[in-house]
Amino acid sequence: MTELRFLMVVWLGLVPATCVWPRHALGEPACRVVQQRNRVELHSPFFVFRLDTAVGLRGESWENRLSGRKMSLGSGPELEFDLGLPDQPLQTPQLEVSRAEVKGQGDTGEVLFQLTAKEPAASALVTYRWDAKQPLLHKFVEIVNQGGREWNRLLNVRLGSYRTETEPSGAKWQGFPVYLDEEFFLSLAHPAGWAVAEKGQVQLRQHPGAKVAPGKRFECMEVVLGVGKAGEAREHFIAHVQSRMRRVARGHDK
Repeated sequence: MTELRFLMVVWLGLVPATCVWPRHALGEPACRVVQQRNRVELHSPFFVFRLDTAVGLRGESWENRLSGRKMSLGSGPELEFDLGLPDQPLQTPQLEVSRAEVKGQGDTGEVLFQLTAKEPAASALVTYRWDAKQPLLHKFVEIVNQGGREWNRLLNVRLGSYRTETEPSGAKWQGFPVYLDEEFFLSLAHPAGWAVAEKGQVQLRQHPGAKVAPGKRFECMEVVLGVGKAGEAREHFIAHVQSRMRRVARGHDK
């Protein structure tokens, strides 16, 4: 009996030290969406990503629950793009949120925003997805030509423009992520994408140079945002990339 009590004491002593999984309030979904007027919060066991819908769709802040760090995103736009139209200068549609729909909560989360612009007539679907197993937020964007003329060129697409005072690293080569204080990373899931840090601003850029006919849509590169404990952002990014490798996804690495 004495030995059994000793083992129980040791086990109870080890659990608090080894259990580092982020926790959420009892009874609440692990992945959920909280809406308060113009603010929309995407909650995960690992992070809280806050958006503002008052003027377009804008990133407000990003909280890392693994490290306890909260970072301002400077109310940066989640989507901007430049268009080339026949016999006209370059134009940037002014997008506003016309619809927000929560598609899923629980073990996975999903929320969709529809953005519209009057002139040039355009719309976009911005979808965020995340789950309770990975410290990642995925963003998917589709841009639609709602006008009556072909867009000569869909040029510069900015899939996130954030002002931040945190220290960036990486961002030197095409296809690589930007790390912020080694706790956050921002990336495009494509080797032709650009994650750029300049003068306190981080941008995720795609340059399609594509024609888009009336009523047709263009699917942008996937955005992947991630968090880690202090100093572990790179490890989480590498783990994510490895998980998407064909041989790993198909189980050929085992």
